[in-house]
Amino acid sequence: MAASGPADAWSQPVFRPLWTVDDHKSSSGHGLGDEAGVVISTFTGASPAWKHWVREGLSIGRDVLLALVIALLIGLFVIQPVYVKGTSMLPHLHEGERLFVNRFIYNFSKIERGDIVVFYYPKNPQESFIKRVIGLPGDEVTLANGKLYINGKLVPEGYLSSDYTTIVSPPRTWVVEPHHYFVMGDNRDASNDSRNWGLVPEMYIYGKAVYRYWPVSEMGFIEDEPTVLEPLRRLQRMEDRPELPPAE
Repeated sequence: MAASGPADAWSQPVFRPLWTVDDHKSSSGHGLGDEAGVVISTFTGASPAWKHWVREGLSIGRDVLLALVIALLIGLFVIQPVYVKGTSMLPHLHEGERLFVNRFIYNFSKIERGDIVVFYYPKNPQESFIKRVIGLPGDEVTLANGKLYINGKLVPEGYLSSDYTTIVSPPRTWVVEPHHYFVMGDNRDASNDSRNWGLVPEMYIYGKAVYRYWPVSEMGFIEDEPTVLEPLRRLQRMEDRPELPPAE
């Protein structure tokens, strides 16, 4: 066998250890160090089992607390569950149904005619009512012979049922003030609404009913067909009208 010469030495791979064992003992055990002598980790033996479960418990508790905080913020500022009490919104909503109300939507969009809103009852703000928005600020709302007129125009109400509109009241007109709304229940025969106690201040409206989650058989979004609400919503918003120039 031929002996290896200097040329062969260059052809041999040179191995250098990635880690070197520190021969010095630390106060807590044997250290495993890199070539610069920095301790990478220290082995002190297996941790007691109870420490593992404590860490797991703290981690789970943190996650649960975070979930509760998020749920609380959503409940306070975005979605709120409500319970329907009474029959004023028949046939659309029934007593005992449970709904989700979007509390955030009107921060980004305007209240529209036809919206089903939840608000504090102006005569007793401790109570909440749910009704349909009929008149916007600046509107002239007239009820005559069982028909609805807004700003002098007849408005078909396809969301109503003839079973709940049998009572015809004497003609009457309301003018909606700025930052107020005229609301009525779909059960016109048995609804305590703006016809009885007046307008709803804008600041009292705290959300729009968007989803029915109980009973399960009726679960789904609360929204009329666009064609049903179109006669209400196509009318110009009086508050958006350009101001007339001053008379000369």
